[in-house]
Amino acid sequence: WNVGATKPEECGNYFAWGETSQKDNYTWQTYFENPYDDNDEWIGSATTTDVAGTDKDAATVILGEKWRMPTYEEVKELMEKCSWTWSDYNGVKGYTVESNVAGYEGNFIFLPAAGNYDKTSIKQEGSYGGYWSSTPLDSESKAAAYIFYFYGETIHSTQSSNRYTGRTIRPVTPKEDQ
Repeated sequence: WNVGATKPEECGNYFAWGETSQKDNYTWQTYFENPYDDNDEWIGSATTTDVAGTDKDAATVILGEKWRMPTYEEVKELMEKCSWTWSDYNGVKGYTVESNVAGYEGNFIFLPAAGNYDKTSIKQEGSYGGYWSSTPLDSESKAAAYIFYFYGETIHSTQSSNRYTGRTIRPVTPKEDQ
């Protein structure tokens, strides 16, 4: 389940990309790598590399060394090698994501429609889910990172999002560590 959750249908905690604890306000000004200088000029965030398994990975920091955020490549694999079904799991809307990989058919996860935290409130809980990957958009942007997201019954894909936004994390671990 999500980082901070105690059962599959719980949303868990919300994190800005590269941060390892929740907070009450998600903006550029409260982001740990505020991309504005003292003159309010854009300079971008300092982290330009993948954070999987580092001290900027909430899954690793909270759950331990064998857990981490998924990379963009792993997120693409989830999108391409699984069947996505909009469902209701114990009264919570979200997607049941089932493996289409030979030998793993029938294995599934539930991703609650947790919405996202923007400024001081959660938006679109129950209809939208946006989960962080560990991969920044590119070294030039210095503002965004990749997410996998879904909206209602029709859309599930990858895109990028501003790093300051509070989003959920579905951790991964190598199969031999499960």
